[in-house]
Amino acid sequence: MNRRGWIIVGVSAALAVAAATGLIWGQRLPPEPSFEGKPATYWIDRILDGSMGDYSDTSVFRDMGMAAEPYVVAALRRRNGWRQSQGYAKLRAWLPRHLRAQLPGPRTLPPNDMRLPMQAAAALLQIGNCGRFLPSLAHDPNVLVRRTAFWLAGSGVWRGPLPAPMLFAGVKDSDAMVRQLAVAGSRSLDDTVIPLLITALDDDDGAGKGQRVPVRAEAARELGLRGERARAAVPKLEGLLQVRPRDTRMCALIALARIDHRHDRLAALINELDTLPPERLEIVSAIGVCGTAAAEAAPTLVKVWKAEAEAAGSSASDASFARLVRRAVVEALKRIAPDVAAREGIQ
Repeated sequence: MNRRGWIIVGVSAALAVAAATGLIWGQRLPPEPSFEGKPATYWIDRILDGSMGDYSDTSVFRDMGMAAEPYVVAALRRRNGWRQSQGYAKLRAWLPRHLRAQLPGPRTLPPNDMRLPMQAAAALLQIGNCGRFLPSLAHDPNVLVRRTAFWLAGSGVWRGPLPAPMLFAGVKDSDAMVRQLAVAGSRSLDDTVIPLLITALDDDDGAGKGQRVPVRAEAARELGLRGERARAAVPKLEGLLQVRPRDTRMCALIALARIDHRHDRLAALINELDTLPPERLEIVSAIGVCGTAAAEAAPTLVKVWKAEAEAAGSSASDASFARLVRRAVVEALKRIAPDVAAREGIQ
């Protein structure tokens, strides 16, 4: 081979090496972020192993943010055998949709476990204003991602009313927990959503699919908050007074009292309130809405106010709830029997 041929061979080889180097460099991961002096892979492995200890996943990824995404993808690809772990599902849910699509879904997921969606939600919050892409998450094939989307929508991340198409899709979702979260998110919409909420009163509450999810109770609660404007829901709400789950019956009764203020509804609520039930905060608020028509409830409200005064000295959570109930009693008495409130010194 002459000199010219050797030059051509040498140049070709150099170009090939340069191209290969460029290709390899282009596939290299960006500089690895760290948290408390330890690299992202250290924390990712601990999440997969379930050995985070006292550390919060949120605090770890808040500092590392999107720079950790390629390392998460690489770890999940490398450790595909961990697909049955909650750590795999959590990390995969944290990734943006286009990256999740490159990874197989978890093999097993607890159908009604809210821990994973809430952990995924905490991670999503690190990306920024996730409200921008909540509507697309509501249609994700992964049920945990859909739950996360509606949980975020109800947690105040979304600024303004929930997009109506997103809500309508959620109320008709195949997953009962998504339906419940969607119904709860309807509060930000106007009364055009009432027919959809009435439809939700026929929900099966996830029957036959494990843990019962109170979709009907949530729908009744939201309808009751709309007062007389939800009169069309009265027949179905009355039907719920005969169902077995107590929370559904109570939410229906409270909603009916808020809607039509009938004496028999109020009498039933007063009887329930006399036993200091767990729903007493909602019952007191509903009685207050009825105004002077509920004046006969005043003695029972005074009894509740005194009982909650004793509870205010107990545990922090009980004391906080007791303060809420007492405040609701004060407001209710102002509306139904202000003279009783003044005589008892309740203010």
